[in-house]
Amino acid sequence: MKRVYLFVAVFFAYTLVFASNVYAQSFTVFATPSETTISVGDSVKFTVVAQPDGGFDATVFFTLKIQYPDGHNSELIELGTINYPYNNTITIVQKPMSTTDTGTYILTITGANGTIRSNARCIMHITSNSVWKWKVADDFDKWGNRIIRGLNGAVVGIDARDGSNIRLNSFQNGEWTTQIISDGFEDSHGQTRYKLDKQGALWAVNYGDVYRFKNNLKTIWSKFSGFNGRAVDIMLDNADTPIIKTINSDSIMSIYRFSGGEWQKLYQLNDTYETFTEIPKFCFDSAGYIWTSIGYHTNAGVARWRDGDAEVFPTSILGNNNSTVKAIFCDRRGKIWCLHGDSSISASVFDGTSWSAVDFPNIRGISAVEIDGQNNIWIAFGSRLFQCNGTDRTEYNSSNSPLPEAITRLVADGNDNIWIAMGTYGDRGGVIFNPNGLRGIPIILSAEDTRVASFTDLSVFPNPVSDYFNVSAPDNSTVTARDVFGRVMYSGAGGAVSVSDWPQGIYFIETTDSSGRRNTAKLIVTR
Repeated sequence: MKRVYLFVAVFFAYTLVFASNVYAQSFTVFATPSETTISVGDSVKFTVVAQPDGGFDATVFFTLKIQYPDGHNSELIELGTINYPYNNTITIVQKPMSTTDTGTYILTITGANGTIRSNARCIMHITSNSVWKWKVADDFDKWGNRIIRGLNGAVVGIDARDGSNIRLNSFQNGEWTTQIISDGFEDSHGQTRYKLDKQGALWAVNYGDVYRFKNNLKTIWSKFSGFNGRAVDIMLDNADTPIIKTINSDSIMSIYRFSGGEWQKLYQLNDTYETFTEIPKFCFDSAGYIWTSIGYHTNAGVARWRDGDAEVFPTSILGNNNSTVKAIFCDRRGKIWCLHGDSSISASVFDGTSWSAVDFPNIRGISAVEIDGQNNIWIAFGSRLFQCNGTDRTEYNSSNSPLPEAITRLVADGNDNIWIAMGTYGDRGGVIFNPNGLRGIPIILSAEDTRVASFTDLSVFPNPVSDYFNVSAPDNSTVTARDVFGRVMYSGAGGAVSVSDWPQGIYFIETTDSSGRRNTAKLIVTR
């Protein structure tokens, strides 16, 4: 009998526990989609629902935490509530608007009331959008009248047009920062050559004089006050020491290094000439040689100098007799490039031992040259842009890119985006390009963080559209429509907007209300 009672007691206890679990109040949170992949500029909506159990009929309070690609977590974000009978849902809109947003995000949605909690997890993979290979910059004022490569992969826009202050605008990690240098000089045509050293000093060659701006103080070296002749170019060697090239009235070219607070002459070549140009003709290679273009009255070429030894390479060695040297620059793998020619441009590369010809685009001149981190050579001529790797080349022009104007300068940033300045007399903004998709460049600069939103106040209809579309947005909103290159197609109060002269494709409609809040929608134009 004791064994029977024991069995019954145990069974009864088990039954009570099971019954209490069945009738305990609880709920389960579900979120869909559980995993998705979207591109920058697109959006996805996550729908969150609560399913009650055990007679639960209280409010469910929802919060969200986002784990970013680098592993850190967002603050706890309050999403809202759902009440019985739980027919409504919570919507989370994710809309990455910057190329810095790429990566994998983990969204953890928690529903809670008292000690009752339930979690749902969604995974979102954000990839670069192929249409964002080009961006027409909408921050022209930051480019100033000259862009240069700054420190640690930054791009620096230099504005020295008013003759008093120099403004340095540095773009890095997706943001602009500005520094004002007082007592500058006028550079209205963007003719000054600039270099930034690792100590933060700005060096400049302006109308034959050399300037240094350091700790908000200015130093000037003029003809006969530190060097003989007119300074025409400046560079920094591997030790971050400034080196200048000068030409005097007797056609004597000299190279000086700044050491011990003075300019020390390193090299001199007679019977030559040099003109100020925006194209590089002066560089320092990985073996410690200084390279410069030279020009004889009867011939032209390049020269290299190191430790007192100089060697001249006339263009006859390069395979093009008596031609003009248009550019000379040192790439990131120790090779020296020389571009030369008059009626057409040829290219030769020095590998440390000998020169060899390189297949080159059929162009008559050069307006800008740059080298990216992958050792691609970028060359501009007018509104045409070429990417060369020594073997293959690709041309970009008005047929496959937003390059309607003459290119004045090229700068490669730390992400191998190519900044393309355009305009006559100095930089007036331009285009940013990366053939592999932009990296670290916000699609809409200074846009508010739109990664999390509960609802949207923007409606665009019909969509797709072939003639007119309408925009429904909060009162007093400004409506802006951009194409995939970032060019503004429409800006105004909204209402009915004609697309009759817009090419077929994808466009982005953005509204900004009186409080500065933005919403963005994608519009498809068909024909």
